[in-house]
Amino acid sequence: MTNQRMQMVGHRGLAKPGGGPARTLDNWSDSTQPKGVALAETASSLPTDWRNGIATNYGGPHDGDSPYSPSYGTDIGACGYGLLDKGQWPYWSVGALSSSNMFYSAGPINGCGQCFEIQCVNSGGEYAGRCNGDGGESVTIMVSDACPECEADHLDLQALTYNQLGPMALGRIDIKYRRVNCKPPVNMMVDVDSSSGEGGWIRMTVKNAAGRAAIKGVALRGSGSSSWTDLTNDWGARFETGNQPYGAPFDLQVTQDDGQVVSLTSRPVFLPGWACVPKCLGIIFPAGLKRCTRIPARTEQK
Repeated sequence: MTNQRMQMVGHRGLAKPGGGPARTLDNWSDSTQPKGVALAETASSLPTDWRNGIATNYGGPHDGDSPYSPSYGTDIGACGYGLLDKGQWPYWSVGALSSSNMFYSAGPINGCGQCFEIQCVNSGGEYAGRCNGDGGESVTIMVSDACPECEADHLDLQALTYNQLGPMALGRIDIKYRRVNCKPPVNMMVDVDSSSGEGGWIRMTVKNAAGRAAIKGVALRGSGSSSWTDLTNDWGARFETGNQPYGAPFDLQVTQDDGQVVSLTSRPVFLPGWACVPKCLGIIFPAGLKRCTRIPARTEQK
């Protein structure tokens, strides 16, 4: 895949809609508050049972790339998180799920943002003896991409992350994996990718959710209104509506896959051209606000 094609599409040919000016709901750090604490466990609590599979790697020698340069799931990716900073969570510890994987199919949003623990298996499989040690080496990844050509239990990992399990030059290893709680050391962040104003389009992406990290729905409500406007998951982890509420500043509501809802009300969420900084409340979707700061719009990273 050429660099030009990578800029135009998501991982392995998944189309990426055109972007626009972006505004960011950045994180505010408060060392006195717990970071990324999950809500009470439910009947569908994590971790799940282990599953056997294989892992490959991308962005390294097999692709003719440097593993230290952004590519695929650290660049655009099918989840739409954009260019990931290697120095910030999840520190390029990311991977792609097969579109036939049970966690991709179960959703929501094709597993984007969910976390998986992966262990290298050194014996008994097709690729025995390829782990860095005696087996059992473990990494935790966040899903940032999709791999349509992968088999169901085939995970494609960023090369540096793969290298913690087995040498990246060996393109395949046997693994076992399970879904686990995400534990970002930072607060949830929302990117407002584009907005045409009240009554028009608005598109946003929720990032860095803790716990189950499976975002099922996002809704907005105008100031003084009692009605929520549901956003549609248009692709990856991005939600949008063509009927942006009137009456900014807006309230924000986020729903996860087990039905738990966190709402931020009676406080400004964002205004056009503004970035609002959330304060960690020690819940799965930290949603309090510390302050709002005027920032210039940035162009979408390619």
